[in-house]
Amino acid sequence: MVDGKGKTKNNRAFFNQLMVGLALGVSGASMVFAMNFATFGVPSMERDEDFEATLDQLRLLASIVAIGAMLGNFIAGGMVDSMGRRTTIMAGALLYLFGYVLLAVSWTVTIAMVARVVCGVATSLTSLGGMIYMTEVVHPKVRDRIGSLMGILGNFGMLVAFVSGSVMEWRGMAWVGFVCASPLLIFIYMAESPNFLIKTGQKEEALQVLLKYRESATEARKEYEDILLAANKATETTASIGEMFSYPYITPLITSLVLLVAQQLTGINGITIKAVNLFEQLGTSIDPAYCTVMIAIVSMITAVVTSEIHSRFNRKPTLVVSTVLSSLSELFIGLFLLAKSGEGAVKEWADANSAWGLFTVLFFYVSFNVGLGPIPWIYMGEGIPSKVRGPASAISGTATMLFMFISMQIFDPLTDFLGLHCSLILLAVSSFFVTVLGSFIMFETKGKTVSQIDGHYLDLEKKKKE
Repeated sequence: MVDGKGKTKNNRAFFNQLMVGLALGVSGASMVFAMNFATFGVPSMERDEDFEATLDQLRLLASIVAIGAMLGNFIAGGMVDSMGRRTTIMAGALLYLFGYVLLAVSWTVTIAMVARVVCGVATSLTSLGGMIYMTEVVHPKVRDRIGSLMGILGNFGMLVAFVSGSVMEWRGMAWVGFVCASPLLIFIYMAESPNFLIKTGQKEEALQVLLKYRESATEARKEYEDILLAANKATETTASIGEMFSYPYITPLITSLVLLVAQQLTGINGITIKAVNLFEQLGTSIDPAYCTVMIAIVSMITAVVTSEIHSRFNRKPTLVVSTVLSSLSELFIGLFLLAKSGEGAVKEWADANSAWGLFTVLFFYVSFNVGLGPIPWIYMGEGIPSKVRGPASAISGTATMLFMFISMQIFDPLTDFLGLHCSLILLAVSSFFVTVLGSFIMFETKGKTVSQIDGHYLDLEKKKKE
């Protein structure tokens, strides 16, 4: 078809990119399912008379997936640059399937921990490979909307985890996880990233990929030339370890680390794992298990709206507004719990208005999922230049998983020591200030191609040497 400018238009370009988004959405669903398995899975293990485990072992089982993700980030950081983005995702898919089968048939807590670690490794391979693949294959004009499928299906993975956990025991949940991860095998039939193909000298194959995913041959060839030029510049000055930790490449790495740490400082994973307990303390009239399912439903609906928000507004203001709202709502939850633990008129008001507690928890998840939840991960895929993307993404991802593991491990001791109300207030304030710090040094990436982002840092590097 010929458009109004006389250019031959590829009518399947958007459909092809949509298929990429759906495939990577399955990756998001699998990752979120693995992370949220513990919300219902671990209590189910505790009830299982045939499964022997101490409370400390079960607590470790809930968070050990983050250790696997740390290990996976080291593996993925090397794989995406040496074996390709698609191959990295495929390796993660196979590990998911193996991990869930192993979890379903686990006969000891040790085997279950090994299975959770394997699933953690898989989350890093598929998420890191997927983020880079999305950035390099999907055009910036539609990246926000198509990329939102990862968020929508990711929250669908949470919904599946919560619904399955409320109606079946932990072994059944493991088989559900296996089914969720199975569609990732579709990557067998998908093309490799054009950037990786050019980097490995497969230039004709790279051009064919761009022709498949771009609206016109002119657009595809222009982007091909831009990638080739950026690749040649990067090859001329391949980044050493020292350069990665010096200006200008240290800036996107620090930004990514700060944003991902701020995300974890909300205590989002600890809150989600203890969601049933939170709703019990809030005293809602609705069954706490159903309230937990409501979190997943609201998060999935929010992900749909988020795609439109991200397509209209820049990353920085979206991140800041999201952080302000999520911090205020988390602060209110803490104060509400404080009121319920008190006496007199304040306690009476809190007891009579428990619906406000439920509403605020749901609003916390809405505001978190608009910006502070997805943008740090988006930035790790977009904001880090190609010259250092593999190792820098691995470092930031590994640091995040380490902090996630620590935050999940200390969440119970922290709430035991300070109380859930004071813990949430502390987390809200900490997350707010760290996010504001990160926003000051964050480079805006919305609407920019990989070549433009690479060019920005290559220009800064050139100015530094002058």
